[in-house]
Amino acid sequence: MQARALLAVLLLLVAGCSAPTADTTVTTTSGPADTTDVPPDGPLAYEDATIPYDGPRVLERVERLRDLNATGTIRVEEAMLRSGGERDIRDSALGIDPAGAVALGLKTNASVPAGNVLGVTYSGPRVVLRENVDAYPQELVLAHELTHALQYQHDFTAVQIGTSGLLDTDRALAVRAVIEGDAQATAVAYRNRSLSNASLPVVPFGSVTRERWQAAFSGAYYHYGYEYIRERATTTAERNAVLRSPPNSTRALLHPGVNATKPAVADPPRTSDLTPVQYDTVGELGIRLALRANGVQTEDAASAAFGWRNDRMTYYDGPDAPVHWRTAWQNESEAGAFAAAWHGLLDSRNATEKDGLLVVPATDTTPRFYTAIASEGETVTVVSGVNETSVRALVQASSSRNSSSSSSTASSDTSDSASSSASLTLRSP
Repeated sequence: MQARALLAVLLLLVAGCSAPTADTTVTTTSGPADTTDVPPDGPLAYEDATIPYDGPRVLERVERLRDLNATGTIRVEEAMLRSGGERDIRDSALGIDPAGAVALGLKTNASVPAGNVLGVTYSGPRVVLRENVDAYPQELVLAHELTHALQYQHDFTAVQIGTSGLLDTDRALAVRAVIEGDAQATAVAYRNRSLSNASLPVVPFGSVTRERWQAAFSGAYYHYGYEYIRERATTTAERNAVLRSPPNSTRALLHPGVNATKPAVADPPRTSDLTPVQYDTVGELGIRLALRANGVQTEDAASAAFGWRNDRMTYYDGPDAPVHWRTAWQNESEAGAFAAAWHGLLDSRNATEKDGLLVVPATDTTPRFYTAIASEGETVTVVSGVNETSVRALVQASSSRNSSSSSSTASSDTSDSASSSASLTLRSP
């Protein structure tokens, strides 16, 4: 069985390192992860690894920092982790598929530097480190990855569900954030106690661009997860409690202590030609990042996403099928703020009106797409796609459907009734 990867990429504030990409493919020269004929050196077993520092001592320090002991062998190897080079990164990440990337204004065919992967942890656990990295930076990478290895061995709930591949975008961001936040905090503590002259192992989270939106989403794990751990889990017992019961949404991640229950969201339309095949929840942080990738300032993006309570993005069957994205907000004012921000995003991309739709023109790197937005009370609904005819058909189906009918239990954590949706027609913010 293929090992599950924990998507644990530590980036240091040193020359030549950049944000991670959605592609963390590993090319190894070692045997399979379940090899049993490697004699362990204590709890560590090296496979094709030449480590110029004391690996077992690194593990002992991490065990003390986390107050967790290794329960079995941790395999460590070095490999040529894929990185660098200019390439067009596929427009998908977490629960967002290319059609969703269109709807969020993220899709692009621009070629960009792919970034450097310095380490990754697989189930087993097996730690893979990038070859030819200086000893001190790599020692901090190993401390980060060994934290993940201990998380695996102690079978924390966050690791179980964070590596399941079953989470929507919102929950994946929240759960993986605390997994990475724990490892980040451990690496920082390791550096402060044992390698004070080394660069601080904190991932910088600066500009968010459309061309590298996948990197922004993965970089968010580290930035917001580290901040959450620093604020909410200062002791090892508190960290373990967070890993056993991680936040259920990015709203809970970004605003610890708030009421993070979700109101129900009405089912999307379906017809003989429109069959839903996939659902996603983008979440407060996902909306923030989408706005920022489209040029909205950090504070404005946070303000526009602040009132988020729930959303459901529905994908339909067929080539160039549009998506239906219904969002629920804390109150009508917050819904209006989001709708205005989304109109502003489209305006900034030179959208024009065409018979009730907003048309965003193509550029050298982005596709033409069509959008309709409707607001009704605490609900804002967006329909988007690259095919004008199919977008109009979904708009018509959504407008003619009684949206206050049965709601999906999968999207509801409370008994709140779903808001109805108005007709999807062009509206000035």
